[in-house]
Amino acid sequence: MKNRMLADNLLRTVHLHCRSFVSKLNLPTQAEVDTQSNLRQKIVGQALKRLNHHYESETKATKQELETAIDEASATIDGLGPVFNKSQS
Repeated sequence: MKNRMLADNLLRTVHLHCRSFVSKLNLPTQAEVDTQSNLRQKIVGQALKRLNHHYESETKATKQELETAIDEASATIDGLGPVFNKSQS
């Protein structure tokens, strides 16, 4: 249950970060929803790909590793910047 709550919290934080960024773009409603969804998928997908070596391993990714991977993925998107480590902006 603890891992599920951590994952939900991480995803919620990414969602809010993307929503804040996309809302500043002044897009029509459906385009805004689509853009938010695409950003979330790209960020989380890239972060999970980076941590793929944990998949068949005895070790598990730490919360810090997940946050760092998400920050690195989101920092590749112009204007979005890191989600968790605001000092990287």
